[in-house]
Amino acid sequence: MQAVRETLATTDDGATNALEKAWEAGKLSWVKTPYWRKDAEGKSRFGRGLVQITRKANYQKLGLLIGVDLVKDPVEGAGASDCRSSPHQRHGAWQLHRKAARRLHQRKTRRL
Repeated sequence: MQAVRETLATTDDGATNALEKAWEAGKLSWVKTPYWRKDAEGKSRFGRGLVQITRKANYQKLGLLIGVDLVKDPVEGAGASDCRSSPHQRHGAWQLHRKAARRLHQRKTRRL
């Protein structure tokens, strides 16, 4: 499994530019609000890493679930600062996602 940026760009700016270009060309008709644009804090929230979450609210929900502040630092928190990361970094991202899956399972089990 390889962590990637949305659009498969090699940089965050490249991903943002590709999404903006597609948006302006009308190729993202299902997108109502351009979620990749930087917010007031200067953060972009497009798909990164092994889990391709988008939008600030989703970064916040996953961050609360796994105990990592993904809103404050969406790149480092998701383990996706370099999507061509080392095996050690990929292992760290994998552990992060395993932790999220485990917590989701625990929540569902508690409801039963």
